[in-house]
Amino acid sequence: MKRPNTIEAYIYLVQSALDDVIDLKMSAEYDMEDMGEVVSFVGDLESEVNKLLSELKSGNYKFADEDLSLMSIVNAQNEFMLPFKSLFRRINDTHRKGLESI
Repeated sequence: MKRPNTIEAYIYLVQSALDDVIDLKMSAEYDMEDMGEVVSFVGDLESEVNKLLSELKSGNYKFADEDLSLMSIVNAQNEFMLPFKSLFRRINDTHRKGLESI
């Protein structure tokens, strides 16, 4: 999967992940019977994504060859509970390797 090649594209990717997390949270709150387990992690994940997005927008973000802290939450979930897990893998890959060269 290709990494973003500009910081703006990376911000957009992280914002998309945040939008997906918020949608998942709202769905879980609406359908607690089928999605109740999501509530146990989605608040923490939303907080971590917000933190990452704030760092990116403020210019304080640093790429590093280590997993983002949110990956411990992401990796603990299966695809049913977190259907956009691959989006987080792409974000983490970009964090570890930097922006894609043009």
